[in-house]
Amino acid sequence: MAVERTGKDTAVLARNQFFYLRNRTDTGIVKTVVGPAVADPNQQEEPIVWDATTRTFRSAALLEAIQTFPEARKGAYVRLLNPAVDGKQPGRGSTNEPDLLVGREVNIHGPWSQALHPGQSAEVIPGHLLQRNQFVLVEVTDEEALRKAWADVVFKKVDAKDGEQSGERNILTELADLTGEEVTDVAEGRRFVIPGTKVSFFMPPTGMRVVSDDTKTDRSRYVRDANTLESQEYAILADQSGQKDYRYGPMVAFPRPTAKFQEYKGSKVFRMPEVNKLQGIYVAVVAPFVDEGGDYGDEGVAYEAGQELFITGSSETKTRIFRPRPELHLVTYNGVSKHFATAIPKGDGRYVMKRHEGDVVTVKGPKMLLPDPRTEVIARRVLTDKQCELWYPGNQAVLAFNRALRAVEQREPTTRAGVVSEESFLRSAGKGPTRTVQAATFSASLEASEDSSLRAMGVGATNQPIEAVGDSIERAGTYTQPRTVQLGESWGVPKIDIHVGYAICVTDTDGNRRVEVGPQRVLLAFNEVLQVLMLSTGKPKTTDTFYPTVFLQVGANKVSDIIAAETSDHVLVNVKVSMRLDFEGSTPDERMRWFAAENYVKLVCDHVRSVVKGALRKHTVEAFHAEAEDIVRSAILGAKVEGTPRTGMKFETIGARIVDVDVLGIELGNKQIAALLQSAQQRTVERALSLREASAQLDADKRTEVLERERASTLAETEAHAAALAADALERRMTTAAAEAQAEQARFGYQAQAAQAREAVADIGATAQLARELNEADQQLSIDGARQTLALAGLSAETTSIVDRFKAGQGTLADALLALRDASIQEKVAQALGPAAFIGGKTLPDVLQSIFGSDPLGKIFAQVGKGNGTNGHAVSAAAPA
Repeated sequence: MAVERTGKDTAVLARNQFFYLRNRTDTGIVKTVVGPAVADPNQQEEPIVWDATTRTFRSAALLEAIQTFPEARKGAYVRLLNPAVDGKQPGRGSTNEPDLLVGREVNIHGPWSQALHPGQSAEVIPGHLLQRNQFVLVEVTDEEALRKAWADVVFKKVDAKDGEQSGERNILTELADLTGEEVTDVAEGRRFVIPGTKVSFFMPPTGMRVVSDDTKTDRSRYVRDANTLESQEYAILADQSGQKDYRYGPMVAFPRPTAKFQEYKGSKVFRMPEVNKLQGIYVAVVAPFVDEGGDYGDEGVAYEAGQELFITGSSETKTRIFRPRPELHLVTYNGVSKHFATAIPKGDGRYVMKRHEGDVVTVKGPKMLLPDPRTEVIARRVLTDKQCELWYPGNQAVLAFNRALRAVEQREPTTRAGVVSEESFLRSAGKGPTRTVQAATFSASLEASEDSSLRAMGVGATNQPIEAVGDSIERAGTYTQPRTVQLGESWGVPKIDIHVGYAICVTDTDGNRRVEVGPQRVLLAFNEVLQVLMLSTGKPKTTDTFYPTVFLQVGANKVSDIIAAETSDHVLVNVKVSMRLDFEGSTPDERMRWFAAENYVKLVCDHVRSVVKGALRKHTVEAFHAEAEDIVRSAILGAKVEGTPRTGMKFETIGARIVDVDVLGIELGNKQIAALLQSAQQRTVERALSLREASAQLDADKRTEVLERERASTLAETEAHAAALAADALERRMTTAAAEAQAEQARFGYQAQAAQAREAVADIGATAQLARELNEADQQLSIDGARQTLALAGLSAETTSIVDRFKAGQGTLADALLALRDASIQEKVAQALGPAAFIGGKTLPDVLQSIFGSDPLGKIFAQVGKGNGTNGHAVSAAAPA
């Protein structure tokens, strides 16, 4: 499409500028105008531009169509596409388009700067400067042209000296020298790698081009970076033929022209995995090889295809750095490739199942367990609900965990009965490793992140696959060793914590038994269980309800029971006792007797009942009621000997002894007899309380009188002392008055005589008053003494009367009560001796005489009434008690 012009366009071209003009006539000739010149297109000509991308011409304004010469300085080259047949470029002025070698390209080394013919394109490329860890990939595009132009190749060897000549220019020899590989031909399409360790500068001749890296867009896209491998690093070179080459550091790894480095997660360099005593890698030999360096075991060992190796750092002779190689493929289970040791703290353990033998062994801590995945599997033992309740009473977490294990056991057809592998459980719970490593991945770096949900179940961290490039064998097995780093509770081996004063009996499938006594922790082997005791419960102990347990309390064991027995007078008695039972023995045989009886509680209670029943048949109910505790304790613990403890009741069969008995209560089967015994006991207590109260009252009265006497004496002393003080005061006043009177008499004679007379009169009055006061005090003392004498005499007479009244009933009344042993007489007496019988002032003999009438007992009570006289009143007063 032509460009509209409003006027004549004119442009001036500099020395390094050019543009294309196309004739609009039928000829369509395109000519090149090269400066310096003045561009003055006519009406039949239009400026155009060559688009090398679309390979078409397009119309453009004159100024837009002007282009600058491509310029390659020294050390750079131009890749010219579609060169002219004659090899010439447009000169100054106007030049028609020549014939081009379409599809050909030539490399022109700088310095160079010329105009381009229509249809040509040129790319200026700087010469390739190579560091030692860089390289260029070159490709032969035209073998014939390459052989002709090889003399134009420009390169600088790394180890070349100044002025050194290359000698004869043989393309094959020099290419082999530049690439470090044998070169047999330079056929078109053949590629070569020119490393920076051989060549520091390179520019290709015609017939060869440097292949660009499509991943780069800048000018450095032609120079590629090699893999710099440090110590313990490696790279994998995969060839188009399927062969793989492992390169180990430290080195600079250059690829072959037909191979490329495998890449994983954006990296082409991988670190060799470290192994130690707590880590291992499981590999399979897929091709025979000889371990010349001792990297996988002993030096010089030949390995055959099909062998499997578990490589660890378990000894100094084995490698601590695993070197991957093509003959070894990593064996992974569900993406897990590196195995870690499981921490077993002291007091803990794990089950390890031998895969080939089927045997299960117990590994106890403290230990770091690294099982060999080829022959060993860490397993979990599955407990029944009953075992969980007995071995871990009240622990709901253990119960729920083992139910989950049983669910896994049912879903895993390859699982041995009663055993669940570690990986099976984790996989079923959705916590195990689920990623599958592809066939082109090998292990190089480890992601050891911990998973909190696994730690809660006793598995400290998951096994992450060692991520890198290589070969692996994915096996969908049922077990992969977990990485366990938590030192807390785990459910691998049942741990039985025995507290102080308890014991358990451990039995196995071979019939072996042993007794373990606390405090300690016992780890059960896979074929070991605990003996269950079925203990009777309730009071009295029966076989209706049992308490199952595996823990035997060997010290301070309390056993309570209710014993039903009869006394010698056929009265049913229920005795509630609490016995302390101790198990004796220190040797294994003696301790084994502790578990000889499944229900030792019933055994002990039955024997104690028999002994207590026999002892109660020797005593009346009244005697037993009075000495119940001593009778029961003597029957069970033996007779008490002064200065020595009771021997206790020993049970040889179970190695136990009852060392103490506490009688908690006694209940009589006949309620009437129980009421009579209680009433008699109550009356006895009341009498004792009455006597105690009378004695206390007498002591109080005596003390009161003594205090009264002391008070009277004190008052008399006080009054006498007051009189003496008054006399002393009077005497002092008289002395003073006499002195004053004598002085007055000296001055006033008359007044002295009058004062002397007044003082004499005063002395006479004072003496009389003092005499009267002394006489009144003596009379008051006499009256108080007489009153006290009368009070003491009355108190003495009353005390004598009370004592005589109590003595009066001791003779004949006691004889009468002996006759009351007959049951029928007792019933009459109990009915008659009511409160109404004593209304009206009747005495006890009167009431009893009215009950028995003319019977012998009536006569006896009549004589008692007559013989006692007034004492009958005393008996009547005491009877209601």
